[in-house]
Amino acid sequence: TLTCDSAVFYSERNYFEAFKNVHINQLTTDIYSDQLEYDGNKKQAHLTGNVRMVDPTSVLTTNVLDYNTLSKIGTYTSGGKIVNQTVTLTSKNGYYFSNTNDAYFKYDVVVVTPQTTIKSDTMSYNTQSKWAFFYGPTNIKGKDDNLYTENGQYNTASEDAFFGKKNLYTQGTRSLKGDSLYYYGKRGVGKAVKNIVFSDTKDKMKMFGDLGYYYKIDQRTLVTRNAYLGIGTEDSILVKGKKRPDSLWMGADTLETQMVLQKTLKLIPKISIKADNEVGEDDEENGGTKEKKESSAKPTATKGINVVAEKAKTDRKSKNKSKSETDPNDEKSLFPNKSI
Repeated sequence: TLTCDSAVFYSERNYFEAFKNVHINQLTTDIYSDQLEYDGNKKQAHLTGNVRMVDPTSVLTTNVLDYNTLSKIGTYTSGGKIVNQTVTLTSKNGYYFSNTNDAYFKYDVVVVTPQTTIKSDTMSYNTQSKWAFFYGPTNIKGKDDNLYTENGQYNTASEDAFFGKKNLYTQGTRSLKGDSLYYYGKRGVGKAVKNIVFSDTKDKMKMFGDLGYYYKIDQRTLVTRNAYLGIGTEDSILVKGKKRPDSLWMGADTLETQMVLQKTLKLIPKISIKADNEVGEDDEENGGTKEKKESSAKPTATKGINVVAEKAKTDRKSKNKSKSETDPNDEKSLFPNKSI
């Protein structure tokens, strides 16, 4: 149905114009505008002035909208905005498919969610599933991190994501590269596959491998499969008469690094070194007292070893559990099977 304040109908062309308070209703879709031109033969409507397209999942606003009443596809090319609950999407060009709740955006695309701000050249978004698909250079900016990709997908509700081309994740002085990146936002866990490079410019450290995990909560990184590590040192070597910074390289089956706050570190007391004659004098002065102290200290030392051993077991169990929980073998079920 269509209502308006006034209209002009051209019967020979099956064409009419509507003015003021224009309202088109198609079941669950409502469109409002100041003016309308409608071609009855092509089922094509051209709406101008304060255009709003409303359906159960979203609201589209623009100044100019072309809408086909048969296919229920709305198109704008002069800038528009779609609001879907807590997600706001803006772009220069947009296409909205009311039947499938799909929206396609081109040029100057910006998506704002409570957690992130996404800027992209080309993307699509489903207002029901909350999945966004990127087809060009894209930046996803969080509160304290950023991710760049040129091909991938991201769920604005679950914060799960997959990226497959020119990926770079950064957080402060740390960065992570990989041919494929998976990110599980609610858990704060990232997974990188093939050609991994993890670097920390502050600690002058780089890790390489073909499979890696990053745990945001404790800033821990684990790399395996052809893993090796390079650490810059304060030492230097002479190369052709010039001083060059030296590096320490290490390879292993699995490498792990974690940031530890200085206040959690325990300092070792300064060790005092005495001459042989001074040690002998102490023994003579203390006599049997020293032997008693040593005998009483033995159980404590043994207990300390046991505690360390138990802690090591607990750490290994914790790590194994963490790996099993975060190893995403079910990525196919988490990420929709949509060609990108």
